[in-house]
Amino acid sequence: SALVWIQFCLLTGTRPNNGLTNVKDIDLEVGWYEVADKPNKAVKNHRLIPLCSTLLAILKKYQLFLVDYQPYATAKVDKMIHQIKQEQDELTLLNMLSDNYDKLIKIKRSHISKLLADYMPFEDSYWTRHFLRTQLEKLNVSMILINTVIGHEKNRQEALGQFSSVNKQQIWQVRDTFEEIAQQMNLRM
Repeated sequence: SALVWIQFCLLTGTRPNNGLTNVKDIDLEVGWYEVADKPNKAVKNHRLIPLCSTLLAILKKYQLFLVDYQPYATAKVDKMIHQIKQEQDELTLLNMLSDNYDKLIKIKRSHISKLLADYMPFEDSYWTRHFLRTQLEKLNVSMILINTVIGHEKNRQEALGQFSSVNKQQIWQVRDTFEEIAQQMNLRM
């Protein structure tokens, strides 16, 4: 679960805050992720992030892992996995098994820091956003698109805002760059 969470953050630039699983929408068929991950902002907004094929494969394999785990799960976890199989609740993919394996819980940054202390390059998991931003810059993605995907646009200029300076097609094209980054890091599950 922690590995999938880190890969998800690396390939979306999503803020790895404690509310990461409170996403508005994730579409594993089309490959879009609509997120509102600015918890302190008074006016909530959403942005679109394209999911590259490597990340989609990782998430689908993780679904299969949960299905394989299902015979050993408690009734509560079994019900959640059933919802995942029926594609009623993709959001559960971003949760992890509790220490007692009796429920799926929201992953918190502190969980990741503790679990991966010997493997993560930095103590704070926000490094994933800065890493992705640097990689996008190295691959010559325009700063306007980087800010759109990372979530640094000006208020009401977000991709879904009325004064947006980019369209969905432009955002979708960043998907290929995310895939290039995934391949460079040799990410797979």
